[in-house]
Amino acid sequence: METRRVWGWRLGFTLVELLVVIAIIAVLASLLLPALATAKEQAKKTRCFNNNRQLMLAATMYVGDSRGYLPCGSMSAPLSRKGYVTWDEQVVPFGGITNLLVCPSHKFGRRHYWANANVENGQQSEGNPRQTGIMALGFSARPETLQNPSGVVALTEIRDQKASYAFGGVSNPGEGWGSMLFAYEDLFILQFRHLKRETISFSDGHVENSASNVLMGPKLSSGKWSFERFYRDPERVPRR
Repeated sequence: METRRVWGWRLGFTLVELLVVIAIIAVLASLLLPALATAKEQAKKTRCFNNNRQLMLAATMYVGDSRGYLPCGSMSAPLSRKGYVTWDEQVVPFGGITNLLVCPSHKFGRRHYWANANVENGQQSEGNPRQTGIMALGFSARPETLQNPSGVVALTEIRDQKASYAFGGVSNPGEGWGSMLFAYEDLFILQFRHLKRETISFSDGHVENSASNVLMGPKLSSGKWSFERFYRDPERVPRR
C-alpha cells in the first residue's frame, strides 16, 4: 500500500512538472514567434528590395539605349500580338527578367510592381504629356530633365489584387492591367506590407523602404496628403 502511495505521489509530481514545462514552452513560443515572423518578413523585404534594384538597373540601361527616355508604363506596339507592350516587357532585354517581378510577401498575381504613370484623374490617355508620372501610357520622361530625379518615384509595390475588389483581376507580366499606378485613389491602397514600409525605386535608380508618412507627404494645410514624390513636375504638386 505504501509503495502505491509513493508511486502515485511520484506520478502526480511528474505530471505537475510536465505541465510546468509545457507552460514554459508556451510562454517562450509566444515570445519567439513574433520575432521569427519579423525575421521572416525582413528576409522577404530584402528580396523585394533587391528585385526592385535590379529592375531599376534594367530601366537605367534601357534609358541608355532609348535616347535618354525611361520605358513607358505601356505603349502601343502594332506588331505585338496584344497591340501594346508594358514596361516590364521593355526592360527584359536589359536584364529585367520575369522572376524579378515577384515579391514574396504578395499572395496574388505574378507582377508586383507599378510604374508611376499618373496621379491626376482624367489625364490617362495614350501619349498625353500631362500625365504626372514618369513611366506613363504612351509617354515617358528623361531622368536628366527632372529637377529632382532622386525624389520622383519610378516603381512602387502594387496592392494584392483579387477579383472580389479589383475588376481586372490580378497583375501578370505583359498585361496592361496592373502595370501602372494611374490615379490619385491608387495611392491610398498602397499596403506598406514590409514591416509597415513600402519598397520604392526612384528615377535616379536608387531604392528605399519608405514609411507611409514619408511616401504620402508632406501633409498640406488642408490635412490632405500631397504625394509630391509621384509628380515629375514640382509645380503641379497640390499646395492646399
